[in-house]
Amino acid sequence: LAVTAILSNGVKLLPGNLAFSSPVHVHVDSCVRRHAPDVNTEDGNSSFNNTCTQSHYETHAVWDRVVRISVHGTTICRATSIIHVHSSPCIRLIEEGRVGLGQLFRYLNKLPTFSLIEAGRAEPSKLQTEFEGGIWRTYELQCEEMLCIIHEEFRRDAWNISPSDDFK
Repeated sequence: LAVTAILSNGVKLLPGNLAFSSPVHVHVDSCVRRHAPDVNTEDGNSSFNNTCTQSHYETHAVWDRVVRISVHGTTICRATSIIHVHSSPCIRLIEEGRVGLGQLFRYLNKLPTFSLIEAGRAEPSKLQTEFEGGIWRTYELQCEEMLCIIHEEFRRDAWNISPSDDFK
């Protein structure tokens, strides 16, 4: 299995960087903030045992995010993430579009902890995809201000991608 490194400033160094000495492009397919659930039910009682307030949702936000990572114009990885942010300034930066979710660790000048949850090889399925037979992993990146739960799927030939004539 290939190595993916998380640098001390939160930048993810993907296998493509190592194998190709080529730019790795990240295309955000979706990044949607979850809406705060209604705090009160129809009968006026809190749906969260009277513990949630609107201010909680101003200091805590959750995004669902899907990105494709490509090298030499070929998608080598799809990453599906759930991003929990516990900092009002970071939430504002994301919502204003000033800092992408991927740059928040660097902005915070924090080295996140890495915890591998699971990893394996993608089993053949009825729905053939470019990731069938490749490897996958699910992991967490965490610091005080945020928690990212990330599931990555890599193509079987991700480390054999070479530049086409268009890129030479």
